[in-house]
Amino acid sequence: MNHFETFWEMVWQENSNKIVMLTNLEESKKMKCEQYWPNRRRRNIYGDITVTSIAEKVFSDFVVREFTVDQNSETRKVTQYHYTAWPDKSVPHTVASLIEFRDKVEQGQLPLTGRMIVHCSAGIGRTGTYMALDILIREGKEEDFVDIFGCVIALRGQRVNLVQNVEQYIFLHHCVLYALTCETDIFPVTAIPHAFTDEKKSTQHQSFQNVQTLTNKNKLLRMQLKSRKENRKGADIHDDEHRVRLTLTKHDYINAVYVNGYEKMDKFILAQTPLPNTVEDFVSMLYQERCSSIVCLDEENIKDKTVVQYIPPANKVSTFGHFQVSCTRSDPREDFTIRELKISQIGSPPAKDFSVRHYQFKGWKSSDIVPKKISSFLNTVIDVEKARKGSHSQQPIVVHCLTGSDRSGLFCVVSVLLEKMAIEDELSVLNTICQVRSRRRSAIQAIEQLQFCYNCIQEMFEMPDTNTYCNISNI
Repeated sequence: MNHFETFWEMVWQENSNKIVMLTNLEESKKMKCEQYWPNRRRRNIYGDITVTSIAEKVFSDFVVREFTVDQNSETRKVTQYHYTAWPDKSVPHTVASLIEFRDKVEQGQLPLTGRMIVHCSAGIGRTGTYMALDILIREGKEEDFVDIFGCVIALRGQRVNLVQNVEQYIFLHHCVLYALTCETDIFPVTAIPHAFTDEKKSTQHQSFQNVQTLTNKNKLLRMQLKSRKENRKGADIHDDEHRVRLTLTKHDYINAVYVNGYEKMDKFILAQTPLPNTVEDFVSMLYQERCSSIVCLDEENIKDKTVVQYIPPANKVSTFGHFQVSCTRSDPREDFTIRELKISQIGSPPAKDFSVRHYQFKGWKSSDIVPKKISSFLNTVIDVEKARKGSHSQQPIVVHCLTGSDRSGLFCVVSVLLEKMAIEDELSVLNTICQVRSRRRSAIQAIEQLQFCYNCIQEMFEMPDTNTYCNISNI
């Protein structure tokens, strides 16, 4: 531990109370950084300095750790912001994730007292890109002008190879463009409902259009995948990196993709409602993933010839290839119907069977862009989250609709927004949408759905129990 003394001496000398860490301890089975801080609720002594871990909060893309640092009877507080979603010598999957992380650092409880410490593994690539991003965003907001090339040259004059490669340099452009044109600044939660008033609607609309333009990339790959027979006409075609890969069928492809929650990676699977030729694949995915819940957002009893019903009648068993599904319970409610499904693989031991709760949302006609009643939609989102928390399941929630994105994307965005509301005092609706769109490109395409997101936040404040969603975190 002696070799960490100089690091903490630097933290103390520079009166630093914010540390930005942009590397994981291990990447590609190689050690990139040693743990220079104590474990949670532990205390380590580094020379004359004592560091105590007092809090640690894990999110899907970053970790926030709080320390007290003591020397000579003086105590200071230091916060470490550890970004975990940035591969070495590469770039994060989405600009929105990094921008949100920077906002988290900027809005931290502790105002910056001394110099901020920023590091990665080598201290040049990710470190330089983050520093340039921070400088350029400030410059753009204050001067209405940025010089990205000049900024990088100036940084490299102080340390060689800051912003290490072309990919990081290009990504820096995307981040600055996104931050300065999409109006994704975070707002106090209480101010969100007033951010979409008539006088502000044109600005929000333009920002929304900018988000759509910036997130519609990789069109060639999607055109290649669109011809696959497993994809419904008009369905969202996702990137290959984050799609679910089947392991129990003859092929691994299914139109389903993992999407992060705010705290948990891959919290959701956004899937296309099964076709006649993909229903076995769909059931196989449910069984493979041991999903915590299934949410169907198609209109109840939908009249669509491409849709195959995978839920059997009560006391009946349906067989799909090597899998069987039975419905053991049905509980109709005002906003949704809850069913208990039992899924088994033919020939496997009974112990490998599993039961899953299925939600059929009732209030969304096929002709409507958004659900009829906001409260009904919110009640469904909240009940799904309560069930997941109550079961202590770490498995993903499967949300499906005809395209795999139009309705599923709205459910996911609203769920993440409510999750953030339970944790944070501030949030950005557009940034949350952009993060979901990084996995499902066609999510939230209509301005009516953007308005619906704002309305959901407002409705939460008007519910009889305003802490309805916040209380979920305590289950």
